[in-house]
Amino acid sequence: RDEQMWSDSREMLAMRNYIRDDTPSSERLPESEFLEPDQAFLAKVKQAVMEHLEESAFGVEELAAAVNVSKSTLSRKLKSVSGKSPLDFIRIQKMRQAQLWLQDKDRNVTEIAILLGYSDRKYFTSCFKKEFGMTPTDYRKEVLGTKIEDE
Repeated sequence: RDEQMWSDSREMLAMRNYIRDDTPSSERLPESEFLEPDQAFLAKVKQAVMEHLEESAFGVEELAAAVNVSKSTLSRKLKSVSGKSPLDFIRIQKMRQAQLWLQDKDRNVTEIAILLGYSDRKYFTSCFKKEFGMTPTDYRKEVLGTKIEDE
């Protein structure tokens, strides 16, 4: 067991040296070695969020379980790959979906909020405005160019 730990430690140190900025470029691994697993991880996280859009209680613990990692690993890896915390990532994905659904004039803002797991339309509106700088109604007016009656 100790030998395995020493082996893992040596491997981690070698990896750190490859990644460090002061490592000569001739000794570093190509960036593509890191990008492919990161993109796969991001796609897996995004898919998990999309599968649970309507769940208001879908948070960091649930996302970590869905992608089969610990909360701390999820937070650390997601922050390093996307620059976002897990909660921010979930919110952003929901807001991007809202953006798409707002282009459908058959759905009203309250219905979209509920479909995305928001029971409070005002909170949904504030999240949308934080992300896009305008309310869902204003966004819809801008995109569709018309006023929707039930907004």
